[in-house]
Amino acid sequence: MKNLDLINDQIIYLWIYKKNTTEKLISDDELKWSKTLSELRSREYKLSRGLIRFSLSKIFNIKPLLIPLNS
Repeated sequence: MKNLDLINDQIIYLWIYKKNTTEKLISDDELKWSKTLSELRSREYKLSRGLIRFSLSKIFNIKPLLIPLNS
């Protein structure tokens, strides 16, 4: 069993968004990468990248495109 004291000291963030959420900002590289994917996967990729940038930007109070993400 895991040490509960260690778990209680950590903050866990969980975001739940609907799949029909409006797309958010993504980087030029992410946009290029999305064009190599099928239409469905491209939409999922752009949506997931945009939403993680949006969510992290709210936590760290910085612009979404300044969030360093590598895929």
